[in-house]
Amino acid sequence: MTDNRNEKIISVIIDDFSWGEEIETAEGLTELGLYYRGRKNGEKSYECFDKAARLGGVDAVFYIAKIHYGCGRPDSMEVAYKCFRKTSEKGNSEATYYLGLMTCKGEGTEKNTALGMELLEEAAKKGSLSAMFKLGEFYHTGEYVDKDDELALFWTKKAVDKGSIGAMVILSEIYSHGDGVERNSEKALYWLRKSAKKRHETEYPLFGYSYYYGKVVRYNPELAAGWFELAAEKGSLNAIRMLGDIYRREDCIEKAIEYYELAAKKGDSLSMSELGTIYLEGDEVEQDFDVARKWFEMAAKDNDTVALYYLGGMYYFGNGVEEDTEKAEKLLRKASKLGSKATDELIEVLFGD
Repeated sequence: MTDNRNEKIISVIIDDFSWGEEIETAEGLTELGLYYRGRKNGEKSYECFDKAARLGGVDAVFYIAKIHYGCGRPDSMEVAYKCFRKTSEKGNSEATYYLGLMTCKGEGTEKNTALGMELLEEAAKKGSLSAMFKLGEFYHTGEYVDKDDELALFWTKKAVDKGSIGAMVILSEIYSHGDGVERNSEKALYWLRKSAKKRHETEYPLFGYSYYYGKVVRYNPELAAGWFELAAEKGSLNAIRMLGDIYRREDCIEKAIEYYELAAKKGDSLSMSELGTIYLEGDEVEQDFDVARKWFEMAAKDNDTVALYYLGGMYYFGNGVEEDTEKAEKLLRKASKLGSKATDELIEVLFGD
């Protein structure tokens, strides 16, 4: 706001909400609505936006549209679409972005991917960062439109140039997979770390799991490791163990053992069990019952059911230890009490109950 009247009003309402009744301009009511929105007072916020919209406030119509869009109900989506269309016609590029997105998805209007992409491109050309990012994402993933690596790179770079954190993540994927460009691990990890600087550290492992399990995005061990390394630098034991899982999955057992041992020495019982399993089975390294037992015994002290299960089996069958069925049963029944279903089945086979 620029006029003194509105500046005075906003400064006073912080101490006296009743001032809102004296505001009679669309601009002032919109500002008051934003104030209430910041105070998490949705009812008051909507009331102010509604009054402003009735006085011709275009910005207020946009905020009303966002409120209805956030509700997600079909009737609210229809209202949102109409309001976005009205503000889009007045030159609001973000409103055009939402129109494009909703048209692609068929939210509040008939689904029309071609028209939706046209609206997104129109919004992007008018400066909408959200639209640039979404165009890059859609062309990168092939969602709602045919996959196009060239256009994905074009729009993603446009969004990155304007500071989009999400676009930096996509750019790291592009360089890691080599989508439309020469595969470049250095650039991939550069953009990964650059985006990480603008995120909270609690998000690092979430990205790591996404790339590791490959359900939302393509499986990518390089990017999964990149995110887990960032989390590991912040002291996450789970992240250190996951680095072991990644290298084990990629048949780099020496590197996997290195990370498992690092996590185990910091007290991670799951990593201890992984190490025990590796040396017990002997498929990836030379079988070593003594080393396996050492790690299982350490994990068993933390009531790790996997360790108790295997340790019980070792004592029952005499693998690397003197056969001791009494001790084996004690270990297995302890695992069973801790909820191990696999142990229940083994107890039934070995002891008949």
